[in-house]
Amino acid sequence: MSDVSEEAISRLKRIREALEKGSGLYNSGHFFECHEVLEKVWLAENGDVKVFLQGIIKIAAAFHHFRKETFRGMLDLLVAGRDLVDRFRPFYRGIELEEFLSAIDAWIPRARRLANGELSYVKVEIPHLIYIS
Repeated sequence: MSDVSEEAISRLKRIREALEKGSGLYNSGHFFECHEVLEKVWLAENGDVKVFLQGIIKIAAAFHHFRKETFRGMLDLLVAGRDLVDRFRPFYRGIELEEFLSAIDAWIPRARRLANGELSYVKVEIPHLIYIS
């Protein structure tokens, strides 16, 4: 007999599936859809998982704002999301965070310049969210 309940197994499966699907959507540039997938799980979670998902959701929303050229919203969400996810380095729930957050850190000054009107919108590479199953 296992010490792990069916409910716990189901919960872990939902988290894993959401992160796998969400990272795929994020990397395909479907930031809003990534947000939606992760939010469904986030609403049911608590503790560290909830904090981590909230951070990834905010980062996805930041790049959604980037695409819409609402740079102030992008900057605020990018910084807030980065701060929430940072404590989970270097790896959490199948997500590689070291390279991802280093790339986010490199993006923040660009986001600040965009938000302040010091830089025009340019098409640039968005950091990839690497999910390792």
